Amino acid sequence: DEILQYVGRSRLPHLDTANVKTFFLSTSPLVLCLAPLAARADETLIVTATRLPTNASQVASSVDVVGADEIASRQLRSLPDILATLPGINVVRAGGEGGQTSLFTRGTNSNHTKVLLDGVDISDPSTPSGAVDLGRVLAGDVAKVEVLRGPGSGLYGSDAIGGVINIITKGGEGPLSATARFEGGSFDTFNQFGEVSGSDGGFLYRATIQHVHSGATPVTPLNLLPVG
Repeated sequence: DEILQYVGRSRLPHLDTANVKTFFLSTSPLVLCLAPLAARADETLIVTATRLPTNASQVASSVDVVGADEIASRQLRSLPDILATLPGINVVRAGGEGGQTSLFTRGTNSNHTKVLLDGVDISDPSTPSGAVDLGRVLAGDVAKVEVLRGPGSGLYGSDAIGGVINIITKGGEGPLSATARFEGGSFDTFNQFGEVSGSDGGFLYRATIQHVHSGATPVTPLNLLPVG
């Protein structure tokens, strides 16, 4: 506004001052209208709560979304690691990485949380309770995780009393690209990750391989270990 005012004063006669003011007033509503549109463009879209892409501000349910950038910045390597950071979810894992993992949402049973992979139910009917074991689901190919806490039976059935977890994987885009990563650390940790992705017209492709190894993981509380 200061630049426009300077141009108006230097090049327009004094009698046109009213016209210049009118111009400023007419553009103000336009700026005010564009601001909410920009805010809505940056808003997160959630699918799990309503089964339709919905802005987060319009969802009445309690939903958390963990994106790929947050997963990478916090160095989360498996789905249990991601879910353990969220409120209202209790993750119980037998042993270290890869051990049998159960989820308890808001105090409900482990088979009362519906788990979806790209919208497809991945419950395990071979287990007595039908609950899925997420201990072996790694995070290298996860684009985002949507967690709906609270009853979702109206949309997903009786096994969604506690909530719904939707794991959305990454898709290919852009020219052909390849990525490789190797990590090592304490407790005999050695992780490998590789991916190839891209697109050709309307054909999108992506292939990912990931391996996580961790040995000598302490699972016994320190107060139960013998002295020395």
